[in-house]
Parts: sequence; structure tokens; C-alpha cells
Amino acid sequence: MFATLAFLLACQPEPTTAVEAPAANPAETTEASVPSTHPIGTDDPGANDAALMAKYTVDIEANPDSAEAWYNRGHHHIVLRRWVEAEADLKQAISLSDPPALAHKDLAGAQLSQRNFEDALTNIEHYLSMVADDAEGYHMRGFCRKSTGDIPGAIEDAQKACEMGIEKDCRIVTWLENQLANADESDDTETP
Repeated sequence: MFATLAFLLACQPEPTTAVEAPAANPAETTEASVPSTHPIGTDDPGANDAALMAKYTVDIEANPDSAEAWYNRGHHHIVLRRWVEAEADLKQAISLSDPPALAHKDLAGAQLSQRNFEDALTNIEHYLSMVADDAEGYHMRGFCRKSTGDIPGAIEDAQKACEMGIEKDCRIVTWLENQLANADESDDTETP
């Protein structure tokens, strides 16, 4: 049990770096100064969440067929750790034409947070088919694979994430290899 808990803690995704910084003072933020998109990692934790959510809702009402508008609100639900709401908005974004690739990654993250590993695996695999050079994507898929019983696949993904610079995945590779070796040893000692 403690080994699984340690793995879960080690597998939490690292926040990504900001692409565009929000206004320094949320009180000075006007509608014109709020970017139309807030890529993952750009949300200021001190920002006025209610105002941002209201803006995203207005964006959706003005353009309900915009995958980007649904993605923005879904992503902000993730920032606020509202997994169910995030999942609903991100599914809507994905159902529309030309959704951002990050919608699949964020949806996988929301599903992981709800321990829905099978659906998270499907979404992170879709994301990685579009963005093959994302170490955090491999980290997430490795976690999904481990959680669905695919230890060799989890080792493969952790190794790739390690090679791409996520140091904790280097330790996860060793841990998973030990888990696999211990499982193999216990299989060898059992008699049919």
C-alpha cells in the first residue's frame, strides 16, 4: 500500500511553464487586457477566479461552437481543481472542430484526478499522437499504464520521460522494474 502511495505521489505532473503572463494586478485587468486564451500554466493563482470564469462563460455564450472557449473554461476548472466540471467542458471542446491538443491532455489530467484511468489513458494517448515530444505526456501515460496493470508499458513511458528530462521518472523506472521483478519472482514460486 505504501509503495503504491509513493508511486502516486511521485507521478503527480509537474506544472508547466507559463507561455504568456497574465496582468500583474488582477484589479487592473480589463476585458481588453485578458488574453483570449490562457494556455496551461499561465493562470495566476491570485487572479480573480470568479471574474475569469465569468469571462470564459461569456466567451462560450458568444461562440458556443468554439473549442478554444470551452477549453479555456475547462482548463481553468483544472486550475481550481474542479475535476467534474473540467471534464465536462473539455469533452465539449474535444467534440467540436479543431480542439486544442492540450484539451486531450487536460481531460486526461481531470480523469486521472478522478481515478478514471482507462479514459485518461485513451485521452493521453490521443494527445501524444498529436504532440510526441511532451515529457509530461509520457509521464502521465506511464501513470495510467501502471494504474491499469501495464507495468512494462509504464516502464517504457517512464524511461522516455526520464530521457526527456523528468528526473523523478528515472527513479520511477527503477521502482517499476523492482515491482515487475518481484511479481515475476512470486509467479515463479507458485505451483499450478
